[in-house]
Amino acid sequence: MDVRAAREPFERSVLSGSGEATVLARHAQYSARTGRDSEAVTAMKRALRLDPLNPLIYRAAGSVEYAARRYAESIPPLRKALEMNPKMGRAHASIGDALLMLGKTAEAQVEYAAEPALDFNLAGIAIAGHRLGDAAAAGAALDRLRRNSAPRRCTSRPRYSRRSAIGNPPSPRSSRRASSATEADLRSQRPDAGPAAQRPAVCPPVAGYGVRRGHCVSRVTQISGAGRADRRVDRPGQIVR
Repeated sequence: MDVRAAREPFERSVLSGSGEATVLARHAQYSARTGRDSEAVTAMKRALRLDPLNPLIYRAAGSVEYAARRYAESIPPLRKALEMNPKMGRAHASIGDALLMLGKTAEAQVEYAAEPALDFNLAGIAIAGHRLGDAAAAGAALDRLRRNSAPRRCTSRPRYSRRSAIGNPPSPRSSRRASSATEADLRSQRPDAGPAAQRPAVCPPVAGYGVRRGHCVSRVTQISGAGRADRRVDRPGQIVR
């Protein structure tokens, strides 16, 4: 991947989105990772001024400091991000990375253990455990990480299979399709079947279902607190045209 080739799109994004903290933060991260530290710091400071209540911006500030190898300086903005959002992903892991680079492996292990993003959590525990000589913990975390990253087979079942197994009635849409198909079958069996056929066909008794045009209709009675009221009075078993 040619990272430096992405400079032009990032520069255009800043020109058109200089008032957006997220755009500036992304540009700062890119600049820091490509060795343009002064541009990264300038963009990051402006992003923090524009959106000082956004924990994502503080997490980005930490990554900018880390990319510049200022590991100790990267930790305070990450702590600030966690103060604002204790459940934020990748912030604890980023602190762990900084502590690991500072030689504070035991403290880094604590941060990795607190990381809610599972992949970062397991990778950090495996690395810290290996450096601390805890081969069992490192191996267990690595094995779990491999299992979690393995591709999974699709085990989806056919739609409505469970509903059919427990005897639930079909949906109104499927019932209308079935009624239409039954009517078409009956029409095809008539001696005068064709476009000119005008005689109504008799539908099979399908209790509880009824629509207006081209389908079976039935008498529907509604019982309520106000008494009995007929909602539909068409003759049962006839096609309404």
